[in-house]
Amino acid sequence: MIASGNTLRRDDGVAHYALNLLDDVEKRAELQLNPELSEDIAAFDQVVFLDADATKGEPTLTPVDPVSANSPLTHRSTAEEIVRLARSLYGFSGTAWLCRIPVRDFGYGEGLSPEGRDAAHQAAKLVGKLTSVSRPTLSALGRASDTPHNSAACENNPRPVRLPARDRPANPKNSPSPPESP
Repeated sequence: MIASGNTLRRDDGVAHYALNLLDDVEKRAELQLNPELSEDIAAFDQVVFLDADATKGEPTLTPVDPVSANSPLTHRSTAEEIVRLARSLYGFSGTAWLCRIPVRDFGYGEGLSPEGRDAAHQAAKLVGKLTSVSRPTLSALGRASDTPHNSAACENNPRPVRLPARDRPANPKNSPSPPESP
């Protein structure tokens, strides 16, 4: 789980609050998404980005479409750009989700508005459903077994498993360079 947002701009920090409501997941809190995250997510079968959204409505959870990423790399990236980089540079083959949490108060200050707090709880429940149906249980032998669930809509979700270092895709930065041709 990766939360992004500025906790000093009131409801912009809603993703951090929602992240803290989730249990039994790897968590990362960022001020903004940056390209370096692409290497970190490559080791997972599933990643969820949480972010504040200035629209009205309920929190949403949608698949990230890395094909739609077409902006140049800057100091701030989108979830689509991070996933595209993770796929092309580090072999990420998992699924990625974006949880948009609707909020209104982006003023200066700490703490969430009552609406922001409610939206954070709704988002945590939404993301919790996704992770509870796809979270593996590990046996003493270290094998993942499926967690029983009732949601037919989530039957095909990949299981989030952190691969041991020996099983992760090679990191291109640390791979030996190909021999130069004469």
